Amino acid sequence: MCGIVGRQQRDPLSVDTLERLTRTMNRCLRHRGPDSEGYWTDSYGRCALGFSRLAIQDLSPAANQPMKSESGRYALVYNGEVYNADELREWLGRPPSSFRTHGDTEVLLACFERFGMERTLPLVNGMFAIALWDSETGTLSLARDRVGKKPLYYTTDAGCVSFASELKAILSVDTSSRRLSAEALEAYFSLTYIPAPLAIFEGIHKVRLGHIVRIRDGAVVNEQPYWTLESLLENRERTNKPYTELLSEAETLLEDAVRRRLISDVPVGLLLSGGIDSSLVAYMLGRLGADVESFTIGVPDRELDEAAEAHAIAVKLGIRHTILPLSDSDALRLANTAIDSLDEPFGDSSAIPTYAVCSLARQRSTVLLGGDGGDEVFGGYTRHLWAVRPRAWISGLYGRYRAKSPWLSRQQVALEVYRRLMSSGKCSGSMPRERLQHFTGGHEEFPGATLLDYLRYFDFKLYLPGDILVKTDRMSMATSIELRSPFLDYRLVEFSWTLPDSALVSGSVRKRVTRDLFTKNIGSEYLQQKKHGFALPVVDWLFGPMREQVESAFDDLGRRDDLPWGREYLQQLQRQLPSRLRLDADRAWLVFIFWRWSQAWERAHGNDDVLSCPSVAQNVKMEQ
Repeated sequence: MCGIVGRQQRDPLSVDTLERLTRTMNRCLRHRGPDSEGYWTDSYGRCALGFSRLAIQDLSPAANQPMKSESGRYALVYNGEVYNADELREWLGRPPSSFRTHGDTEVLLACFERFGMERTLPLVNGMFAIALWDSETGTLSLARDRVGKKPLYYTTDAGCVSFASELKAILSVDTSSRRLSAEALEAYFSLTYIPAPLAIFEGIHKVRLGHIVRIRDGAVVNEQPYWTLESLLENRERTNKPYTELLSEAETLLEDAVRRRLISDVPVGLLLSGGIDSSLVAYMLGRLGADVESFTIGVPDRELDEAAEAHAIAVKLGIRHTILPLSDSDALRLANTAIDSLDEPFGDSSAIPTYAVCSLARQRSTVLLGGDGGDEVFGGYTRHLWAVRPRAWISGLYGRYRAKSPWLSRQQVALEVYRRLMSSGKCSGSMPRERLQHFTGGHEEFPGATLLDYLRYFDFKLYLPGDILVKTDRMSMATSIELRSPFLDYRLVEFSWTLPDSALVSGSVRKRVTRDLFTKNIGSEYLQQKKHGFALPVVDWLFGPMREQVESAFDDLGRRDDLPWGREYLQQLQRQLPSRLRLDADRAWLVFIFWRWSQAWERAHGNDDVLSCPSVAQNVKMEQ
C-alpha cells in the first residue's frame, strides 16, 4: 500500500527538474506511505515516477518502488495488494527462488513484461492503482482495479500528463488556473459524492474502474476496459443450483477471500461493527486460526451506538476486542482532520468515525479487514428489498415509468427510479437521467435483468466506488492503514451476479445468503434488528456544537452570486434547522462540507479562485 505520483512529458525536461517536481508531488502523500520513498526518472527526461511506501509485504529495501523490470524496459509504481501472487508465479513458470523478493510487485512486473497488461490484469486478484512506463514505446499506462478500491487521478496540460493517488499531489505542481467543474458540483449536491471520471476541478480526471489509460507524448491516446460489469451481465448464466449448494459455495469463496487477505508481514486487525458482514469476516478469521484484534467505536447516542453488539460478537468468537469511546467533542475535533483528508467535497458523515476507528487501530495494526461491499454484493439495502416486493413504491414506480415511457429501455427506466431514490433529500434535487447515464454507461438492456439487478448495477457503478470506497481509502490511508475488503474479491462479485433474486432478497429478508451464513455459524440471537454502520448524530451537531460554524458557512456562501444557491435558500435552510428534520440536516451538511473544503483550499493555495466560477451557477440549480 502506498501513494504513487508521476509525470510524462512530450518535451523532455532535465532529470533534475523532473525529479524535483516528482518529489514535490510525493511529499503530499507521505501519510499514504510513511516508511520510505523512492524515485525513478527516464534518462531522456520523458517520464518520472515517485512512490511513498507503507511496507506490508517483504519489508526489505529490495521490495521498494519504483521497480525496474529485468530487461530494463519497464518501470512500475503501484498502490495496492495482489492476493494471488503465488498463482501468478506459477503462470510465469518460475520458482519462488528465482525472484529477488517475496512481495507482489516483482511478480506483477514480471507478468507485465512477459504477457502485457491486458492479459495480466484480468487474472489479478487484488486492489490496485498502477502506473507502468514502457521505455521502448514511450508509453505510460495507468490502470485501476475492477471495483475502484484504489484511487488514481490524472491531468493533461500543454504536453504533460501528471498523475497521483490523490488530487492534492497533482495540484502541488500544477500552475494552471483551476476552475470548479459544474458537472462535478452538480453530482456532489445530487449524490453527495463525485463519481469517476469527474473530479472537482475542470481538466482533472479519475481513471475509471477496470480501465487502462494509455499516455504518449504528454497526451492520452486511448482508454479501454480490461474488465466490465456490463460484459459480465451480458454473458452471465443464472444458476439453477439448490440454495443450500449456493450457500456452501458462498461460504467457501468468502473463507478463501479472507485467507488471501491475511497475507502480510505486519500485524493484521479487523474493523468490527457488529453487523452481518464484518461479523462473518471475524468468524472466518477465527476459523482460519488467525490471531487478530478487532476494533470498534462507541458513541453517546444509544440509537446509533453499536459497541455492545460488536463486543458480544467478539466475545462469542473469542477475539481480542478494543472499543474506542468517541464523545461528541472527540468526534468534532477529529472532524476537521478527516474532512481535510478529502481532496474533494464528500458528504458521507460516516467518514469521521471511520477515521477515528482507523486512528485507534493504527496503534496496534497496519492492515485491517472490514465488511465493506457486503451490501452491494449480496443485496443488503432497503432499496433492494423494495425492488422485489410487488406492492412496494419502488417496484410500483418502475412499472408506471415503463407504461408511460415505452421508448425507454428497461435500464433507463430503472435509472430513473434510482435517480429519484438516491437524490431524495439532497440539495439540488435529482441529477437529470441523461447526465447520470454518463457514469452508468449507455442504454444497454441486460438479458433477463430484473429491477433488483439494475439497482445493484447502479450501486456498483456509482455508490460503491464513489462513496463507500472513497471513504474507506481516504480515511484509512490518512492514518497509514491498509484496509482490505474480502467481500469485494472479484470471484465473490462475479458469483453474486449468477444468483437469482430469491437468493439475495426473500420476503422481508435482505442479504439472504450472508444472513443465513451468519445464523448458521454465529447464531440468530446475535443478529441486529437495525444496522447503522459507523453513524454520527449529524442533526444534533448542526443544531448544537457546530451551529456557529454552520452559520459562518451560510453567511460566507450566501454573499456570493456565482454559486448554485441564493441567500434566500440558505436563510430558509438555517431557519428550518431547529426543527431537526433529517432532510434539512442532510442538505445543511452538504453545504457545510463544501464550505469547509473551500476554506482548506484557500489556506493551501492562498486565493479564492476556486469559488469564482460563473459556469457553476449557470449549470447547477438548487431546490427552493
